[in-house]
Amino acid sequence: MNKKRMLFYLITARPDNSEQSELIKGISKQASEMDIDIAVVSNIYNTSEYNKFFSLENGIYNLIKSSEPDGIIVDTDVLLSDELRNNIVSMLDTVSYIPVVYIGTKISGVSCIDNDTATDIEKVTDHFIEVHGFYDIDILTGPDEEGVSRERVRGYKTSLEKHGIKFDKSKVVFGNFWINTGEELAQKYISGERRIPQGVVCTNDYMAYGLCDKLTEKGVKIPEDIMVIGYEYIHERLYHHPLITTYKRDREYLGAKSVIELYEKVSGKKYNSNISESGNMIYGNTCSCAEDSAVLLSEKKEMIENRGYMLCNENGELEQYLAEARSVMDMVWILRRYSYFIPPVQSLYMCLFDDWCMSVRDTNEHLMTCYPVIDIVCNIDNIYHFSYDELMPDELRNTENPSVFYFCPICFIEETFGYAILRVCENEPFKPAFRELLKVISNSLKFLKMKNDIEYLFTCQNLSVFHDSTTGLCNRAGFESEFMIAVKKTVSASFFLVCMFDINFSSKDVTLEKDIMSKRLKVCMKVADELMELSKDKNNFCGRLDDNRYVFAVSEIETEEKCRLTADKAFIKLFYTLLENQNINISFAVHSDKISSFDFDFCFEKLEKELENQAESAEDNYKKSGYEKYSELRWQIYKNPSLDINAEDASRKFCMSSGHFRSIYRKLFKISFHQDLINSRVSYAKYLLATTDISISAIADKCGYGDDKHFLHQFRLVTGYTPLKYRDKNI
Repeated sequence: MNKKRMLFYLITARPDNSEQSELIKGISKQASEMDIDIAVVSNIYNTSEYNKFFSLENGIYNLIKSSEPDGIIVDTDVLLSDELRNNIVSMLDTVSYIPVVYIGTKISGVSCIDNDTATDIEKVTDHFIEVHGFYDIDILTGPDEEGVSRERVRGYKTSLEKHGIKFDKSKVVFGNFWINTGEELAQKYISGERRIPQGVVCTNDYMAYGLCDKLTEKGVKIPEDIMVIGYEYIHERLYHHPLITTYKRDREYLGAKSVIELYEKVSGKKYNSNISESGNMIYGNTCSCAEDSAVLLSEKKEMIENRGYMLCNENGELEQYLAEARSVMDMVWILRRYSYFIPPVQSLYMCLFDDWCMSVRDTNEHLMTCYPVIDIVCNIDNIYHFSYDELMPDELRNTENPSVFYFCPICFIEETFGYAILRVCENEPFKPAFRELLKVISNSLKFLKMKNDIEYLFTCQNLSVFHDSTTGLCNRAGFESEFMIAVKKTVSASFFLVCMFDINFSSKDVTLEKDIMSKRLKVCMKVADELMELSKDKNNFCGRLDDNRYVFAVSEIETEEKCRLTADKAFIKLFYTLLENQNINISFAVHSDKISSFDFDFCFEKLEKELENQAESAEDNYKKSGYEKYSELRWQIYKNPSLDINAEDASRKFCMSSGHFRSIYRKLFKISFHQDLINSRVSYAKYLLATTDISISAIADKCGYGDDKHFLHQFRLVTGYTPLKYRDKNI
């Protein structure tokens, strides 16, 4: 990557908003002058309150933790959710070595740079007094408790006092910076609760829209009966009546200033700049000054262009063709074919997690694939692989001139697929049509994922009667069918073995519901893989009877001893496969009989009854006081069989006598603590003997035996075999 060129992040939201466009324009111009790349990291919905349907999109801000940025700019004005704002500040604390500049609304514990809004509002008030000769002027501002509201009132007060007009607190109306506040003030004027003044200073445009819309609706003439001036210059004037006069806040200056200040923090050098703040009035019809026709024409042109692209997406065929895609590359080709639906960009990329389409994703996996859709800078035929921590492929930044990149999430409710990267053309904003396009892409990826799953199921529909659709193992009907086939081809003198077991998550597992589903699916696939491994022999087969219950069977076993050893091996392998999951319990039951007298229904009824009894016993244990602590100890013993511990050591941790400890342990687990220690070591030894070819001495050492003879003695005492004989019988 071109490390000579700095990269600054802009953390913002809804970049298609006009206020953000102005800010980014200032950042872009200044960064281009200073040869700095800009990465605009933004969500696309930006709800003001937590909403589970859109909260996942805010995962895009995890890019803060990537290793790429030299500095970060955070626009606090547009982070509507307090939770989101606090999360971003917390993430920035984890990368405290990266310089940060905050702009906009001040937040607790953080200093922010902002426009001189007090001076701006002073100029608006000056206009009423000096141009229109008014002295009776109300001001509508934000919440009383917010500093930004008070700051704007200060500008209003300064103007009044400068012109010899006494400041009257009753003429200050506090609101919430939104349309409904303007509507409420209008209702008070109409009802006579407040006297209608000569003019109203609205400290943002949204409140001005609400005020003017409601007054006009009720027959109040503007500007004849009352004049209104807004603040900010939000590009939505054409949707309200009458066309408001407003003061344009110089957000371009704010953007340029933030780049300069961040550069000075990063480099430690002073940057000489001649930028200056210069807001200005934008005239409409809510004061008697003539409207600015050039500005109005520009707004109409912007609206028509945006609406044109929106109509293309609403009424065109792009979404329908994307629904037919059978692969990501199909989607890429369709997007290229209908690229005239997309506003002009230099580059558009889809960056997807490598496992985006998996039902269970590895949340620690950060490999990504970058699919170029449009690229007039780099080779469009290249598909790039890169790490999430790298932000984007090196090739995208290795260009002659600095660029502005937009990073926006591609996600569907609670599934995240990756993100899109847009490199816009010079001086072009992020348009609302891009936002709609990202929604279409997200929906299409979800549909593609679902469609491929359905096609897989249709491909396997001939197996659906006898097989479990999740694992591919036999279901109960399939297992019975396999049994009937085995009976026909098995010698009547041989034995038939059935091992049935339940895999249950303990009731103390407090994992979140969505994570529990993911965890259970992973466990399910682990069990299925192990059973398939055990069933490689032609006489072995296995199944999944329901969500938690599995079965493993072997036909043509010569002796009862071999049945016992085979069942023991199956249990041991499953036990150690799942041992890393502390909150999983395995219930195990076994039945074997001569094939000539084997009763399938009796076998299943017996095994299922035994498993139910084990489950009831386990549930009773969960309810007993102190069970969790004893269960944790037992799990540690089996997970670490070489652990050097005795009952005296364990009882001290439980703050009780060793005798009392032993008594409780035996009641809970139906085995003495000492014998359980021996069993943990012997069980692990059996697992190593059955699955590896390492030496007996090495196994003894791994199981915590310093003396091989002691290991041999205890192993034989528990199993009835020497380790070598046990290994020979399990080959």
